[in-house]
Amino acid sequence: DPLEDWLLTGPVEMDGGVDDNPLKWWCLQRASPLRTYDGALCRMAIDLFTIPGMFIFSIDILYRELNFSRGGLMVTKHRHNLKDVSIRAAMKIGSWHDHGLLDRPQLIKSFNDL
Repeated sequence: DPLEDWLLTGPVEMDGGVDDNPLKWWCLQRASPLRTYDGALCRMAIDLFTIPGMFIFSIDILYRELNFSRGGLMVTKHRHNLKDVSIRAAMKIGSWHDHGLLDRPQLIKSFNDL
């Protein structure tokens, strides 16, 4: 298996030092008629290194994206008249619940008491 073979090798040296641009290195490997690695492995590596940087994110950004998506699901063409205060409150409660900051039975009791 080309991937397993590559994983068993150590760091690759190029021009007297470890190359600091893995994308460039894999592109050169793929273009070389004397390439050491399988063409499919080269394509996989190039695909990996060309993923846009925005996909490497922190947990904080992930929660913001989830909250933004939750808001989009809440405000539909049938519920576009919700007041911003209602939307914010519902999103905050949802976020607090997701982070374990709310006691579910107490929350249900509070809503039932309204």
